[in-house]
Amino acid sequence: GETNTYLCTVSKSGLMQVLCGGHVLGEKYDCWLPSTCVREHLYIGKSNFPAVDPFRGEISFLKVWVGAALQWQDILGDLPEQDTESHDASTTSIIKTLLRPQTDEERPAREPLLLKTQAATHTRCMVEVFEEFFEDAMLEKVNIAFTVAAALRCLFVLLRMPAHGGVRADIVEALKEERFVCEVVTLTRACGALNCNVAAKFLRVMGLALELAPTQTEEDVRRFIVYDVLRAYYVELAKMAQTADASPDPLVSRRGRILAAEITRLVGVICRTLPFCIVSEDRFLQAEFTERCMERLVPHAVVEVTSMMILTQPGEGSGLVYEEISAVARSLLTGLMDHCPELKYGILEVFGTAVANGRASAFTMTSLLEQSRQLTEGGEFERFLCTGGSNGLSAERKSVIAPTLEQPSGIERVLGCAQGLVFLAGKRVPVENRRHMTPFFSCIVTTKAFYILDLTASGHPENPRVVQQKDFLDMTRLIKGSTGQDLHIGWACRDRWTPN
Repeated sequence: GETNTYLCTVSKSGLMQVLCGGHVLGEKYDCWLPSTCVREHLYIGKSNFPAVDPFRGEISFLKVWVGAALQWQDILGDLPEQDTESHDASTTSIIKTLLRPQTDEERPAREPLLLKTQAATHTRCMVEVFEEFFEDAMLEKVNIAFTVAAALRCLFVLLRMPAHGGVRADIVEALKEERFVCEVVTLTRACGALNCNVAAKFLRVMGLALELAPTQTEEDVRRFIVYDVLRAYYVELAKMAQTADASPDPLVSRRGRILAAEITRLVGVICRTLPFCIVSEDRFLQAEFTERCMERLVPHAVVEVTSMMILTQPGEGSGLVYEEISAVARSLLTGLMDHCPELKYGILEVFGTAVANGRASAFTMTSLLEQSRQLTEGGEFERFLCTGGSNGLSAERKSVIAPTLEQPSGIERVLGCAQGLVFLAGKRVPVENRRHMTPFFSCIVTTKAFYILDLTASGHPENPRVVQQKDFLDMTRLIKGSTGQDLHIGWACRDRWTPN
């Protein structure tokens, strides 16, 4: 026979994995966690259910952990000598070793970094770009910004395209530790934020690390400490980005614009994650917590920088696509207006001033308010789905093309929504109450299905009336009409002559 070492884990989010030799053999989402109780039977290699065949073979060196789900490299030190000898030392994550904070005994002796402490000198140097490779050519002292920028580039690539899932998990775990984040922030400050775009690179990496996984339904509430550490830094950077953007030097202006864009991205990630930091099952208490956190994490300086992404076009050579970054900024601002009414007036003040000064049209503000209204509408339906509505709707919905296919697991989130008129099989579908102030339907796209809601129905939004719901597998055509507000969708149906 053949001897192998296996690791079986079940995470807090319900992800079950079986690994062998560091490779994932299988995984399943939305599994039940083992409950804490006194167990009558403690079988090894045998199931409590007689219909399940017992294990055939030899089991040795069995160990059970309680706590956070482990990765393969976490158990290498606990394996017997014959097993650890078969693994090369390189299997231990290099990134985990590099990111581990060093003790004073491990740190080599080196010259301390000289930080400028005089306010006038510091402000002047912040909006300058110094990218000579050698800080001192005689001593061959390399500019630290190049080293830090290279390390951040490596982290970005490993987060986006890791060679192994465990590598990415190690990086994310380290980047979510407040001590490590403080150390990196201090290091980027020493480099000079605009030099090699160090600050922008760091913010992009943190945004990737803090983004909630698609299958993750809850974030540790202690993550707010990391958010607050980052807040102190990106507020400082926001003021610098505004100063740099107004600089007559084209290079400094482009760097300021890039920095402002990355501040917008990171704050957007934080604001999307905050509602999943659960402190209470009470809906109103949770909403109050989210609102107060957003007030703390998004001061007026950040609102101004984010608004700059919408009000002004990026200059040539910045590498920014206006449509992309303005969409990120709009999503952030509308989310703040929805979750935090206190910030709504500050946002409208910025855009109102821009309209009065001729820097923006009234349509810009109108479209922002419309997007905010749609986000509120989508948020209400998402709350309905999260409070049990998703289970009832998914039980009624069956794919025509693949009726036996299991419905996707995980939380159902709203991706977008829009109001409009609905024509089904060439005939206009009437709303329930034509005298309603909004006599329209709401078309909502979620991570699982497509819905059409009647906004005029009684009980909306607490108990919405779903006129149609379709599985994405049944979508056959998606055609843009002759106008920008005309969209044709084709669905597979059981009978070609009936709409259902």
